[in-house]
This record gives sequence, C-alpha cells and structure tokens, in this order.
Amino acid sequence: MFLRNPVSRFIGRVSYAMYLFHIYAFLAVLTLARHLWGAAWTPGIGCALAASLFTIGTAALSWHFIESPILGLKDRYFPPTRNRKPVQHALPTADSPSGTQDMVELDASSPISIDPGWNEPSRRMERNLANADSDAA
Repeated sequence: MFLRNPVSRFIGRVSYAMYLFHIYAFLAVLTLARHLWGAAWTPGIGCALAASLFTIGTAALSWHFIESPILGLKDRYFPPTRNRKPVQHALPTADSPSGTQDMVELDASSPISIDPGWNEPSRRMERNLANADSDAA
C-alpha cells in the first residue's frame, strides 16, 4: 500500500538524483545562509529542511528535463522485443547424474530442482576421489 502512494512513487523516481544532488544542495543553502546572516550563524533544522526541499526540487527538474528524455531515447532506439526465447543455462539438477550438468530452460513459470549440496567443495572433492578410486580399480 505504501509503495502505491503517489508521493512514494515520485520519491522513488527521483531518488538517485536526490542522492547525487543532496550534498551540493546542503552546501548551497549553507553558503547562502552564512552570506545572509553572517559567519556566526550555525546550521539547524531550518537549514536541513531548506536543503531537503532544494534537493527534491533539483532532482525533480533533473528527472523532467534530463532523465526522462534520455529514457525515452532508450525506447525509441531499442524497442522492447515481444517474442523472447527462454534463457538456457547449464545447471546441475536433482535428476542429473552426479557431476554432470543438464541444460535447463529458465523462465518465470518453471520450477527448478537443484541438489542443495551441488556446489559444496567438500562433497565435490569426495565425489571426485570416489570416482578416481573406482576408475583406478
């Protein structure tokens, strides 16, 4: 419910720009306040609030005039493809023999059963030693 709130969605859209601009906004507000009220002025909650509002405003302008048009170019020059094939990865499955890998199609609807200890180094070493002993005999 919180993430469907329009304010939350807006903050999510401009959050990276807020991250980029927050230090410059604070320095600008601090410099302006010291210029207006003198060097003896110390920052407080008003300075933080002004810097926050300046940061959000700057981030919103950045989104509107820089980020959004660039993201529009992405859709224009790299249109999304509709008929994507499922990606195939070589993964050991519970049905595959020990130490082998089967090609498994990964998509959102297919569950994958993986042996929980397939990447445990000690189990692999034990299997390799057992295979080497059986090959030598």
